[in-house]
Amino acid sequence: MYKNLNIVDWSCRQWCLFLCVLAAFVLAPLVFEAKNVNDALLWLTGVVVLFYTIETHGLRLEMVRQNEMAVQPLLIATVEHRTVQRIAPTSTNSVVLKNIGRGPALYVRVAEIDMGPAGSGRFIAKFDPVDYIEPTGEIFPNANWYGDFGSGDVSRPMDFTSNLDPRFANETYEVRISYEDISGTQYQSKMQMGKAGIRLLEHGKIK
Repeated sequence: MYKNLNIVDWSCRQWCLFLCVLAAFVLAPLVFEAKNVNDALLWLTGVVVLFYTIETHGLRLEMVRQNEMAVQPLLIATVEHRTVQRIAPTSTNSVVLKNIGRGPALYVRVAEIDMGPAGSGRFIAKFDPVDYIEPTGEIFPNANWYGDFGSGDVSRPMDFTSNLDPRFANETYEVRISYEDISGTQYQSKMQMGKAGIRLLEHGKIK
């Protein structure tokens, strides 16, 4: 029944409202006295205009949402065993940033990860910024683990990937990734990585 009604691509709700209003227009002259028919029809016209305004506003919001989704990136981080090119090709576990959204991710930044105290200082994971990750693309950000011992000097870089790998990690960390879409809208993905597993906690626009 409803399939035949959808010749103008209306939803069932829209058709029900339309038929109710149509019935009201038809029945109004029969129910009201002649002197009140004009007032009743005027009131019903106002209801129709209000309904049309609400529907138009809803369609506009849906169009805006679809346009945003068409260019919206969504970045996640994971740990995978890959061969990466450093001084020479090296097979190792690496942090991988993946864009599972529909639009390119620009100006990608991964916040420093404080791995906790180490003697009189602390260990910090630092990632180099990434200019661009295309839709369905992935990249291995250059990242190192530094020991900061409070003297202003930073020790030589070390591999920290195992600290984020659920198979080897002793702690769980929160990893924040910020990026932009092609219209300049800023987004952030918040990942859980480490002992408790890897999963996306939340993502969305930066307010």
